[in-house]
Amino acid sequence: MSNTASVIGRFTRPLIRPVKSVWRWIETGGTVTSVVPVCSRDFWKLLRRARRLCKKESFVLHEIKQMGLLDTEMTDKEIEGLISNKNMVRILRRLNPVPWAEVTHNKAVTQAFLEGGGIPNPRLYAIFCRDSSGWTSEGSHPRTCEQWRRFIDKSLPDEFIVKPTEGSLGEGVELYRRRNGGFVDCAGDECTWRDIHDSMAGDSDNDSYIIQERLRNHAELVRLSGAESLQTVRFISLIDSSGRPRILQALLKFVGNGNLTDNFECGMTGNIEALVDLESGRLTPAVTGCSGKRLREHPETGRRFEDFKVPCWSDACDIVLHGSKLLAPSRSLGWDIAITPRGPVVVETNTWWGPPNYHPNVDELLEALNALETADATLNPTVCRS
Repeated sequence: MSNTASVIGRFTRPLIRPVKSVWRWIETGGTVTSVVPVCSRDFWKLLRRARRLCKKESFVLHEIKQMGLLDTEMTDKEIEGLISNKNMVRILRRLNPVPWAEVTHNKAVTQAFLEGGGIPNPRLYAIFCRDSSGWTSEGSHPRTCEQWRRFIDKSLPDEFIVKPTEGSLGEGVELYRRRNGGFVDCAGDECTWRDIHDSMAGDSDNDSYIIQERLRNHAELVRLSGAESLQTVRFISLIDSSGRPRILQALLKFVGNGNLTDNFECGMTGNIEALVDLESGRLTPAVTGCSGKRLREHPETGRRFEDFKVPCWSDACDIVLHGSKLLAPSRSLGWDIAITPRGPVVVETNTWWGPPNYHPNVDELLEALNALETADATLNPTVCRS
């Protein structure tokens, strides 16, 4: 049977390859036509660009479209400085041990790990597990609906955050507030303890959730942005060949469009990002939208970004450097740090952080990562080649 399959494969493989190639061109053409019509003089130029980016640079079609790489005004030189998510992960896999990534992938594990090292985290109220008993900060282990009812109704504070332990890009995050004996979600819709419970228990994509403190922005951040939703600083850290941690980049992520979370997602969310000068903690002009448009003033308040210094800047940097040592098996991490009235707090860490393609120093950041890999070629030999 295996010999027959081998013979069939030998004859069909040469036929399948050209079919796949034709299909990829057709699929790419479909993406391009969502930007320009087939009859446009730019169609064939953009079609060749998209195929080149997919084949040579490992971009995927939705990534190309999201990043605005089919913009007819974008030059090939501008595109050269960008990196796909796939290639970014390839670099990080050679710096960060894959098994160790679970420490940052699971938010409950991350929180316990960093708390043990004295790193400030949001207060953890409970861990909900769909298929087993949970845990609460009171020391109980609720399993039944009635047990969860008592905890949600009686023990949680007036505001709290619920999010998947292994979620990403802000997906599944919800804010609840108490009102009139029940609750309301971030959209203002009324709900009960049962609705909160069932939203977690009925989620087939996530088998566990954390319930944690709702953090507040520092008053200076609220004055700059006019937003109450949590806004964090994304730090990129690197442990060099001598074992010394340093910070490669920092971005302050502003919430826009009434969003609950500050994820940028190629500019598709309407949120804003501004580079932070690492020495002074002052902001540079911000970026918004997939076109990478530069803003000197916040669109909601009119305040200049360049006049703003991030509060508690040195403390935030110290937390990232200290935390990098705690997670030292991983050489480069993305840190989301909230600047709150009580100081900087780690919201989450990311092993496979996304490339900040919309900012001018992304090439310097990539050079630092590649230089480390070259200088330390024997690092993690079992995961060195993807």
